[in-house]
Amino acid sequence: MSPDFSPEELQKLAEFRAKVKDILETDEQKDDYFLIRWLRARSLDVSKAEEMLRKSLNWRKQEEIDGADLREEIPLKFKRLNPMGRGGVDKDGNIVLIFPLGIRNTTN
Repeated sequence: MSPDFSPEELQKLAEFRAKVKDILETDEQKDDYFLIRWLRARSLDVSKAEEMLRKSLNWRKQEEIDGADLREEIPLKFKRLNPMGRGGVDKDGNIVLIFPLGIRNTTN
């Protein structure tokens, strides 16, 4: 038994995992700590946690969220809504984004 989870949480976690196993694709999604967050967010109500997780993963798939940071090109719909530029990567390998915050005066 994990010291991080109560006996009730472990029982609900097993129940939850059985209900959502068809949509869990990555190792991260299959992790106990990932799944327990959904249960705790819904006060251990397995049905509500399942509904929330399914909606979230469906939205992520529809909006192509996963892997967005690895793409070379930002989708046009995001460019229109959020004018920004990719400035490369920093010394730790993190993506550097540039967001315009004001109006540039081009008259001199």
